[in-house]
Amino acid sequence: MIHTLSHFDLGDLTVGEFLHLHDGENWASTGVEPVGTWLVTLGSSRRVLALSCFDTLQAWHESRRKTPNEANEVTALQPLTQRVPVGPGPEDEPGIYTMRTFNVARPDIRRFADISENAWWPWVKAGQDNVRPLAQWLSIIAPVTRVYMISRYHDMAHWEASRQAGPKPDDPDLVPIWERAAEAIAERGSMTIDTNVLVMEPIGGRYP
Repeated sequence: MIHTLSHFDLGDLTVGEFLHLHDGENWASTGVEPVGTWLVTLGSSRRVLALSCFDTLQAWHESRRKTPNEANEVTALQPLTQRVPVGPGPEDEPGIYTMRTFNVARPDIRRFADISENAWWPWVKAGQDNVRPLAQWLSIIAPVTRVYMISRYHDMAHWEASRQAGPKPDDPDLVPIWERAAEAIAERGSMTIDTNVLVMEPIGGRYP
């Protein structure tokens, strides 16, 4: 399985005009509609990101022949985690999403992904009001090789409140999960050379 992240600069287009040009029949004609589409609202230039899933890079290549809508840039992503987005999320509200990328030395990438998925993510779901990580990927065709992670939050306040492990919980059942998470975030920080984040709003009715 391969995911692609397509970058579309909006230029003078409104979001509505972009969706009219790129959504519906145009994306459907490729045989693969995006899993998620987002408008970048913080952290970069005004653009739309579309995450799509293909069985192989060849399948992505063949899909390009069927649509005239060219992205400004496409990054190929290989899943690092067992969890990957395959359809709409369970929430009724769209919320906000973040896409964080990390520069991690190659020998550390698997460990980085493992502690994120198995030590940090259980805490953010159980102890931080259901933050929902979608997946982690490694960019395999891109200007720079980085680890990508997309997560969903209720709103900006939810994101701000969950950026660290926070204080030790009062609930004794949550303490072991919190301890593992605190250790994981410290270890992950030691493996991170640099990192950046984009804040995104879902558009087009796709909320993975």
